[in-house]
Amino acid sequence: MMVKHWAVVALLAVSQLACNQVQDIAQDPTPETPVNATEAESDAAEDGIRGDRSEYREMDLSQFIEGNQLDQMEDQLNPRSLMGLILSRPVSLEGRAEETVMIDYGGPPPSDTAVIKHTMMGLPDDSVNSMRYRIEMTWDPQRPDQNWEVVWVGQQFRCQQGRGPQEWGSEGCI
Repeated sequence: MMVKHWAVVALLAVSQLACNQVQDIAQDPTPETPVNATEAESDAAEDGIRGDRSEYREMDLSQFIEGNQLDQMEDQLNPRSLMGLILSRPVSLEGRAEETVMIDYGGPPPSDTAVIKHTMMGLPDDSVNSMRYRIEMTWDPQRPDQNWEVVWVGQQFRCQQGRGPQEWGSEGCI
């Protein structure tokens, strides 16, 4: 009985620590925090905001903003706060093998563009195995009182075996 009691206490402590870490990420995500939240140092021409959108299915921007309640974050909206929001939302990770969020500012600060790539792999779906979002944001450094703005959102899919394409693309799964 005493062993079970200590096991429950240890489990609660680990759960509380994990919850606190997610809250810290949402408030100030940094490249050092979790492995799944990074800020890229790659060349923007390779895969950043200037990259090819053609492999993504464009999403309705207003629907994305409303669905993620970004209109309520107007005073604090920036690439890092959006990354924190994505990682801290109360969505079940059941069946997911991996979830990553990456920010590519496309150059040294102060950059006026950012691309956020949110990838979810191992989804508990009979047709869609993985989903990836490309969220493009802009900001005017000449007007520091203005906030970042989401200007484009696209989506890619990778299907379960026998349910469609196995490589990333905009084609839906069957």
